[in-house]
Amino acid sequence: MVMQLIKSFNKRSGISDQEIGLKVGYIGKWFKGLFLFVFISTLLVACSNDGGEAELRKRVDLYWKYRSNAQTDLMYDMEYPVLKNRMDKNTYIKRYAPVVKYREPVIESVQIDEDGKAADVRIKVIAGVRPQGAKNTFERPFSIDDRWVKADDSMWYHVPKSGLKNK
Repeated sequence: MVMQLIKSFNKRSGISDQEIGLKVGYIGKWFKGLFLFVFISTLLVACSNDGGEAELRKRVDLYWKYRSNAQTDLMYDMEYPVLKNRMDKNTYIKRYAPVVKYREPVIESVQIDEDGKAADVRIKVIAGVRPQGAKNTFERPFSIDDRWVKADDSMWYHVPKSGLKNK
């Protein structure tokens, strides 16, 4: 019906059927392109909107790389700002100096809270402990539950279990 109205209007104004076909075809292609653009954009946004899980996984991997390599000074930079306000870097390094050697960390699960500001991450590691006076290191796999929070700067930070207790 709309096409008939356009054709009758164009005939009255002296535009040929061939010109009408070109104009209608161009408009149709434009709408198809617009629809395709909106559809693909919506799909990309839906796929990328994982609640920050991809960013969190990158941070967790990096943190555990530092922890596995006993790079306590670099771990400090990824700790929750509240902890850093309470403890300077040198104190942190002394307090969290590794007594257990971790290797092969793997993220087992990530659960982000509904508000997207906190997450629980379960890490599977192989821990090596050498008791004082022992010649050998004893290794065993186990899982560690980490708490991570998203601060005001939209970055994920690790929250040590013992670091934020009130004094």
